[in-house]
Amino acid sequence: MIRIACTNCKTVLSIDDAFAGGVCRCQHCGTIQTVPAKARGAAAASTTTVTAGSKALFQHNPKSDGASSGTGLDELAGIVASSGLSGSGLRSRRLTTPASGPGSRRNLAAIFITVAAVIVVLLGVIAWLSMHHGTANASANGSAPSLLPTAPIATGPNFCGVSITGSSVIYLLDRGSGNREIFAAMTDATLKSITSLGPDRKFQILFWSNGSDEAGYPQGSTTYATTENIEAAKLAIRDISAFGASDIKSAMQKALSNSPDVIVIATAKGPLLDDSWTSDLLNMRGSSSTKIDTLSLGSASSSEALKNLATKTGGEYREVGDADLRSFAGS
Repeated sequence: MIRIACTNCKTVLSIDDAFAGGVCRCQHCGTIQTVPAKARGAAAASTTTVTAGSKALFQHNPKSDGASSGTGLDELAGIVASSGLSGSGLRSRRLTTPASGPGSRRNLAAIFITVAAVIVVLLGVIAWLSMHHGTANASANGSAPSLLPTAPIATGPNFCGVSITGSSVIYLLDRGSGNREIFAAMTDATLKSITSLGPDRKFQILFWSNGSDEAGYPQGSTTYATTENIEAAKLAIRDISAFGASDIKSAMQKALSNSPDVIVIATAKGPLLDDSWTSDLLNMRGSSSTKIDTLSLGSASSSEALKNLATKTGGEYREVGDADLRSFAGS
């Protein structure tokens, strides 16, 4: 056994050797005592005395008797306070409550701004991908938006934005199979153009020959663009369709024989035409003063043959995409 004197009440305590080097509580005053380690293994009769000058880990406060919570937390707090451990570096930073001052508010504001910026960027990326995906689908379906110049809005007599001058105009429309996709829009655009002429100008609609009957309105010569004649033209061409291989020569010869001021040639196969085609038409025109306007319709690329024909006769050449053609026909 180890014998020590309580540092508070001076009572001699008998402690088992197993507590050597540890701590114990005084049975009389409750003060925590330090058991000397050097007494471990000593004979039971030996006695080790701790003097009053020794420091106790915890000294029971008699004033708190009867007011203890019974949980031992107050005593444990007293132990830590009296041992000096409360001022050591044993405190964990994880237990420290973060500050909630202005600096903390600024940090929260910065976080919110960053999150908002990320959301805006993501929305922009999603919008861009949606537009890009839509364009790709349109291209895959054969309905890609036209990259050709948009025809300006014309206020006077015109065909898809190409101004028509003079007192008479003859339209030569390609009815070959290469124009099947845009044929209805082309004929509607032609009727729209005739309406823009006014009743004081004359017109005639002729179609490129494709081995079938000679179609058009009127069959003989040009006629005034009155309301009655425009309605008659609609009835005359409503059942005409595009098919087979087409040739412009017979229709061109007939148009030149009527000596119009302007001939308007419209086709979707402009890129397939070559210089010999242009030379043949120029030879047919000869010394005539008839101006020839040419239009390459649909999504096809530009046509040098149509461009040269318009340039050499004082006319105008224009490429009109599917969307612009349908817009003009329906406007």
